[in-house]
Amino acid sequence: MLESLLLPYENTTDSLIDPIYECYFIQALYWSLGAGLTEPAREIFDKQVKYLSSMNSTDEGPTGQAKFDEIPVHEETLFEYYFDAEHECWISWKRLVPKYVHNPEKKFYEILVPTVDTIRSDWLLQLCYKIKRPVLFVGESGTSKTATINAFLRKLNPDQNLVL
Repeated sequence: MLESLLLPYENTTDSLIDPIYECYFIQALYWSLGAGLTEPAREIFDKQVKYLSSMNSTDEGPTGQAKFDEIPVHEETLFEYYFDAEHECWISWKRLVPKYVHNPEKKFYEILVPTVDTIRSDWLLQLCYKIKRPVLFVGESGTSKTATINAFLRKLNPDQNLVL
């Protein structure tokens, strides 16, 4: 039965098998199915996806980038990477975290120290905002869900957005 479903796709062009699409698929797979996994399950999931991937593994080092046709392995799992579509490369989320500079003018509730988790959450908020999709952050208390969302909302253009 599965073969009959795949037969119409046997003659697809090479453009549909582009490694860029595989990168998009892998990142979507990690952010959807992999998002709800516990840490030990994430490691198993990661090993299986890397095994099934058609891309070669590369250790890009702590400051490097893996090309779009490579799977980066310097960090423990692929959960620790972001696929940068503009530059067509994998970048460690750690490299995207800016250095915190304290602003004494900010009120306490406006302070958000950037971490890998806040950068990931902000990326997801930006992505969903661009495509006009709702977002629900779920997690334990004290994991900066509200602070991250409020920081994102403060960056929006007040002429185009009304924050309630």
